[in-house]
Amino acid sequence: MIRYAPLALLMMPVAAMAAPVALQCTLDDRGKPVAMNLQLNEEAGTASWYWPGNGMSSKQSAIFTPVNVSFGHFQLDRSTMVIVRENDAIMVSQLNMPATTSGKCAIDTAKRAF
Repeated sequence: MIRYAPLALLMMPVAAMAAPVALQCTLDDRGKPVAMNLQLNEEAGTASWYWPGNGMSSKQSAIFTPVNVSFGHFQLDRSTMVIVRENDAIMVSQLNMPATTSGKCAIDTAKRAF
């Protein structure tokens, strides 16, 4: 019976993880569109994003559920591709930002050499 244990382990179902996904997002910053490049890696449990307008980038852990992806101050709806950023108190009080900023993402289909 024990000699069949390795075979049984191979036959166990394993959840398939998706490859990293690159997204092009545009958020509304007080009436002005702001671009954000986003990469989601479900297997690693991370989200990386880059703001082309100011050159800033960040990478944080992310929580992936069937409905949405949450990372930092962001939440992305996986079906509608709407992204929402919860602005912190300093941004709201000192920069006159709204409590939330939202936008839309689309899958980046650019062809790259590597």
